[in-house]
Amino acid sequence: KLGAQLKILVEGPVLGAKDIEIAEATLPVGLGAGPASHRHGSTEIIYVVSGELDHVVNGEAHRLTPGMIGIVKPTDTVIHRVVGQTPVKVLLIWSPGGEVERLAQTFRQRPIR
Repeated sequence: KLGAQLKILVEGPVLGAKDIEIAEATLPVGLGAGPASHRHGSTEIIYVVSGELDHVVNGEAHRLTPGMIGIVKPTDTVIHRVVGQTPVKVLLIWSPGGEVERLAQTFRQRPIR
C-alpha cells in the first residue's frame, strides 16, 4: 500500500509448483512511518537492491543497505521502514509460496507482472 509497487517475477502457475515466489518491490519514501507491524504466512527473504530500509523484526531494528539481506519467519512480526528521501527497491523471495495471493487481497488488486 502507500504507493508500493510489486512486480511478480515467479509464482506458482509459472513455476508449476507452490514452493517459492519471487517479486521485485519499490517501496516509497514514508513507507512504514507508523507503528503497524505485520506477519507473513511463509518465510520472507528481502534483498536490498537500492535505498535504505529499516527492517524491524520482533521489535529489533536492523538497517539494510544495498547488497544486504533480511529474513522474516512466519512467527515474526515485522515493520519495513523506508529511510531517507529515496524509494527502496528490493527483491522479495517467499518460501513456500502463497504471499502473492495474500498481497493481492491486501492491495485489493493483483500485483503487476
